Amino acid sequence: MRNPSLWRTVGITIVLTGLATGAATILIPDTTLGTTPKLLLFCYALTAIIFGSLWTAWRHADAIAYSALQRGQDILVRWRVDPADWDRFAALNETFSLNELPVRRPAPATGVEVIVGRRAVLIDGHLIRLHWPSQTGAAGTWTVESATLLPADPPCVNLRVRMAQTHGSPTYSNLVFPIAAAAQDDARRLIPWTS
Repeated sequence: MRNPSLWRTVGITIVLTGLATGAATILIPDTTLGTTPKLLLFCYALTAIIFGSLWTAWRHADAIAYSALQRGQDILVRWRVDPADWDRFAALNETFSLNELPVRRPAPATGVEVIVGRRAVLIDGHLIRLHWPSQTGAAGTWTVESATLLPADPPCVNLRVRMAQTHGSPTYSNLVFPIAAAAQDDARRLIPWTS
């Protein structure tokens, strides 16, 4: 998710429109609108309040994780991938069957920053919240099952991730991202976090 603070604000706006609509349905007399339109507005209000609140809470957690990584808190490893390596990774990414990382092309002129933290990964401004095996992950959040280094060009980290579901079997996927040329030792430091 890019810009979680913006999406949190969108959620708050949805909740506020729900509250305003709910108040209007209570305050406006039945004779002005009629029962059916008021009932429809009330249903919208209830839906906006419930789902807007859930969306806001989820995006607030994203915004907290994003801000922590931007401030340098809870960082395990950090590096910058140069534009040429990122473009080669983008081409390689098309061969992967599953990768939760959206990859944009071409790379920015300054390269792409990769930050792996204790609670999230921030790559090219895209935040993915996750939990390592020693942490408890909630339903709807990725938990890292393993980390491997892929000997590709450029070399990559592959985090095998699992998302617990409230009902049913978990979903499995990968989070693959490139390693900067000078960050091979940093990438190896991720491996112990998966045991």
